[in-house]
Amino acid sequence: MNHHLELVPTLPRLLAEAGYVSLQTGKWWQGNFSRGGFTQGMTKGERHGDVGLDIDRKTMQPIYDFIATAERGKKPFFVWYAPMMPHQPHNPPQRILEKYAKRRITHLAIRVFPIGLLLTCSAGCRDALPERVPVSGTVLIDGQPLSLGSIMFIHPSSRPSAGMIDSEGHFTLSCYKPNDGAVIGKHRVKVTACTSLSERSNRWLAPKKYADVNSSGLEVDITEAKNDLQINLTWSGGKPFVEQW
Repeated sequence: MNHHLELVPTLPRLLAEAGYVSLQTGKWWQGNFSRGGFTQGMTKGERHGDVGLDIDRKTMQPIYDFIATAERGKKPFFVWYAPMMPHQPHNPPQRILEKYAKRRITHLAIRVFPIGLLLTCSAGCRDALPERVPVSGTVLIDGQPLSLGSIMFIHPSSRPSAGMIDSEGHFTLSCYKPNDGAVIGKHRVKVTACTSLSERSNRWLAPKKYADVNSSGLEVDITEAKNDLQINLTWSGGKPFVEQW
């Protein structure tokens, strides 16, 4: 199998045909990562995985960086995560080893159990997504709270954040998870404030221009967590209206 790997439709090759990027990390006995069809990888061809074996024992950063780059490029991705943790040498980091050192278990168990904990943490202690900060605030129109609607923050290279506007004009943004805020950086903003009256009519409580990011004129630079952000709209002499079609 190893001698004919380039001829086999491996999963990374099949995914590449669908536009995926892929990363190899950890154990890999097939030489250079490119032989498996990965677009990126850690193993260059030495026994078992060479530098690829650093994954999890020393760092998870190559995976975090790869996912962040794929996200910025709006590319679907696949990660081969094959840590060598269950194998000898059983040498977990000291900070985790200390959690088991005083337990009444065998010397081997003292060194093996932390490996499982470290594997669990590496898989679940960080989401490897772009940095977000909590963002909430109020939408005002001519100085008064907007009583309903939705708001969206559009980042130039990451996922938008959005939230509903309550009766007091308050909103809380969500991006990848509920209430996780917005990605750091500059955002264009749109606010949609209309309610359906019938199948053929809507009542608008804010000018329609704010519902289009290309005409809203609203921009916000998110540099840190905010709980008092204020978005100001104006009728410029207009007033709420009913749209029919």
